[in-house]
Amino acid sequence: MHINRYTILIALIPFLVDSHLVPSWTSYLVVIALALISIRNYEPFQHNGLVCGYLLIIVTSVFRLQQYSVDMVKDVGLMAIGILPFLARNNLRVEARGLNLLFMAGFMFLVGTRFLSFNLSIRTFIVSHFGIEMGAYTYTLGLFAVYWMVRDYKRWALLNLVLMFLGGKRIAMAAGIICMLIAFYYRYKEGEVRKLWKLLIAAGCVLYLYISWRFARGAYNDIILEYTEKSADAFALGRQQLFRAVYNIMPDPNLWGVGPGNTCDYLQNTVGLKRMHNDILKVYSENGIFISIGFLLFLLRKLNYKQLPLLIFIMFVYCTTNTFIYVYMIFMYVLFLEADQYIYIGEMSGETNMYIRMMQDKEKIRLRKHANVDSK
Repeated sequence: MHINRYTILIALIPFLVDSHLVPSWTSYLVVIALALISIRNYEPFQHNGLVCGYLLIIVTSVFRLQQYSVDMVKDVGLMAIGILPFLARNNLRVEARGLNLLFMAGFMFLVGTRFLSFNLSIRTFIVSHFGIEMGAYTYTLGLFAVYWMVRDYKRWALLNLVLMFLGGKRIAMAAGIICMLIAFYYRYKEGEVRKLWKLLIAAGCVLYLYISWRFARGAYNDIILEYTEKSADAFALGRQQLFRAVYNIMPDPNLWGVGPGNTCDYLQNTVGLKRMHNDILKVYSENGIFISIGFLLFLLRKLNYKQLPLLIFIMFVYCTTNTFIYVYMIFMYVLFLEADQYIYIGEMSGETNMYIRMMQDKEKIRLRKHANVDSK
């Protein structure tokens, strides 16, 4: 186990968000600091799909001249901070066990004796009240659970799963179990995923948009009331009103969207909440069909089997949360999706060593070329 400065800084991110001892925006400063101390040079990186997807939204927002707003600048700025450490070649390498133990220690410190009041049952699941609720740590520990299962470290995976359950997020509970099963099944599988998986994920996003539209218009009110004895809006914690408001403001056809962040004021004025708790709907409603398709293409184009369970976990979280613009989760999503590049287990892994050697060789070639030019 090895703990370096990057490990400590990354471990601070969910702690600052969940502790409420300081404003959550202080975690932005940590992400910026990670970028400043880890980036080696400003040679453009071969970005992973999620970074490219965010860049697509950030760059195209510049051309939305008639849609500029404070909320747009805010949303685009948050996305930019989240991907900042990954925009250029960097030295960001952390040992998995050390980072995971710091996450666990921070989580248990904040939970304290409250874990004794944790109550998981059908009723508490329906009303989403488990006695404990943690945001940043819950989703991050869920990512770690899937990460360990992909690499066939079952004990570490199950330990993270238990702590994730204590975090009290319904979608994390369901997604964690499903994605760990997928991870276990594909734990020895290498290479790029089959096109069928990519089509299924894309189709799942489209289907979820359709379900959200029907849900907003009350198509499932009766069945939800029958099985939960709660109204559809109460069961979804107000999301039915939010989805309905978003579909009301959305252009028809939705080619260009209303602009990043530009649903916030409307939702605040009509429902009393600024965020729609549905990141898939957020991407579509604010950016339109063409950019949404581009975002998905970037996300899926080079997806491999090690990334598959992690991406599915992220898509599950997107379905009912606002993590699309949360700096700490953007950072964690990219970190774990590209885990072979940034995270190693025990001694430096062969793939990470190979990557570092490749970067060092390129740097030597670059310096040699500059030396030759100077000598001329």
